[in-house]
Amino acid sequence: MTFHADPGFAPIFKGWNVWSVYALNDLHTELGGIGLSPDRRLRIWVENTIKDNAPAAAVDDQANPNKLVGAMIEIIQNPGTLTPAVNRVQLPGAPILLDGPASLHTVRFFNRGEETELSWPHSDNFLLDTVYAPSSASPITSGAPPSSLAGDVGAAAESVKHLTVVVLEVAAIGAGVAALIWLVSHARRKRAA
Repeated sequence: MTFHADPGFAPIFKGWNVWSVYALNDLHTELGGIGLSPDRRLRIWVENTIKDNAPAAAVDDQANPNKLVGAMIEIIQNPGTLTPAVNRVQLPGAPILLDGPASLHTVRFFNRGEETELSWPHSDNFLLDTVYAPSSASPITSGAPPSSLAGDVGAAAESVKHLTVVVLEVAAIGAGVAALIWLVSHARRKRAA
């Protein structure tokens, strides 16, 4: 797969994306992160970073108003056989570092939006290290998209549409039968009178 990212920017591919992200071993306390596990905070950071800095991308389930931020971001064991598309050490200028011991985590997310890029993401707690190039030979980036409420809503809407047609057909048949019964009974009353 070809990609293009300007120097200092991370590409976001259409479809599955895989990133390696450094997370501080002792995350700094943030008001929105109190009570959340480090993995949950990592998933939230990835989603918010993309949503805030690459609006053409769509990694959350926008059809679900009750979605949890970061729910569509997966933490996986490793990138498998994927090839790095761009790495932090390739950035122009001084290297970006975290201010303490950190561990490398691999995340995967599905971009339903456009292929885009964002300024190399980092915060006090997290630092993108590597963006991997998707490959049709890798099950990590070639699988089906994750389910979403949008897909479930579409399937439910089709079911409701089909059910509505069936109900209307049955109602029309019922109305026809009722009209026929009324006509027969009205004709009998006329003859009897």
